[in-house]
Amino acid sequence: MIRNLLVIGALLVSASASATPRLGVEAGGSLNWLDYPREVDSWDTGTRLDFNAAATLEFEFTENWGLLTGLRYSRLGNEIDFTEEIIQDPEAIIQYLGGSGTVTNIQQYLGVPLLARWSPSGDSGAFLL
Repeated sequence: MIRNLLVIGALLVSASASATPRLGVEAGGSLNWLDYPREVDSWDTGTRLDFNAAATLEFEFTENWGLLTGLRYSRLGNEIDFTEEIIQDPEAIIQYLGGSGTVTNIQQYLGVPLLARWSPSGDSGAFLL
């Protein structure tokens, strides 16, 4: 599937070879939290603020249509503060003998978005991706 998307992206980019690409930069943030199907009273999952960034290229095919692509990095994660006593429940998510601490879970993503851009008026302003 990824190979097919890359081939389509390469074809679209080569079709716009006469257009001058516009460079761009994106930066953003996200508020992340964890949700488990079963509550664990001794866990405090809270929320975590993380970030994302991208370098973008926009190719304009016509006055109204274009393609936006680039390289995007996203980071998502959370921290779990826990204080555990002996758990003897066989259905518990994690079995602990006791103790306390913090577990940090961070997931990092690197992506290549392919977004079609349509501007109804052709001017800068409102557009759909």
